Amino acid sequence: MWNKLKNRWGIANNFQVVIILVIFAVTGFSTLYVHRLINTYIGVSDETSFFIKFLIFIILILPIYTVLLYVWAVLLGQRDFFTKFIKMKIRLLTKRKA
Repeated sequence: MWNKLKNRWGIANNFQVVIILVIFAVTGFSTLYVHRLINTYIGVSDETSFFIKFLIFIILILPIYTVLLYVWAVLLGQRDFFTKFIKMKIRLLTKRKA
């Protein structure tokens, strides 16, 4: 599994794989925390419609996830990898060719 990830991501060692996986995990938890703060601040509750919750998620939370991903990557020394990763995901979302 490690070799498969190293080949797919184009990285050299197992330690870098671990750091990248840690960055994804910490970003997920950070996003969850921020999501809860935003929901509390703007007054989203259980009675709020699914459509409104979905719009908030798309408009606010997905960009916040990307920013947090990049911040954690810079803090943990993986800026180059995540710059490429984020650009690739944006290209996939906008359906632009590289």
